[in-house]
Amino acid sequence: MYATTKALVDDILPYYDNTDADNVPDATVRQAKVMAFVNRVRDELWWWRDHRWTYTSSTVTMSSGEATFPTSFAQMGSFGGLFSQGSGIPWVEVNWQEMQTLRKRGMRTQSKLYAIGTTIQIPNTSSSETLDIVYRLAPTTLTYGQGIAFTPMPSHFIRALLLGTVARLKEEEGDTRDIWREDYLRAVSDAFKVERETSSRAFQMPQAVGGMW
Repeated sequence: MYATTKALVDDILPYYDNTDADNVPDATVRQAKVMAFVNRVRDELWWWRDHRWTYTSSTVTMSSGEATFPTSFAQMGSFGGLFSQGSGIPWVEVNWQEMQTLRKRGMRTQSKLYAIGTTIQIPNTSSSETLDIVYRLAPTTLTYGQGIAFTPMPSHFIRALLLGTVARLKEEEGDTRDIWREDYLRAVSDAFKVERETSSRAFQMPQAVGGMW
């Protein structure tokens, strides 16, 4: 539907205040405001459900049985976790307090356990192994003019992004008519329907996790 955020914002502006495209300083201010609402609605859609498209994969290397999170890490989520490299065997998450007990007792358990706290920890404090990790991304701030693919929201959510931004702008202007909110919610419902249909098909995990999904 849209190749760039500029194309999206330029379509939204007429719904907002019919910005004069020739009035560059004035248009720039309005473009920035609309872009801020695009980010707000994108974040709403991002966290609305535990979407598979918000996940990615990477690796973490333990140092004394502990590793820092990838810079784009938001949370493990329902579909995330740690996996042994090569075999793709999933590790089991335990709570942070239990992990501290295991580590304090000096247990060199071979069980594949991990805990999430300020870092990622495993019981074996002498471990320096590298593990695959699947996790939920933290959404980044979109800027005016960049490619829509950067979101990385799938195309069936872009209409919801458009109508949601219009609805939030109208709400901010004091326009309380239900039509804007209803259009937004209908577009979200349509996007979820497509997502359910696609999720029922064979799903391929990133290669790094050995096809565990």
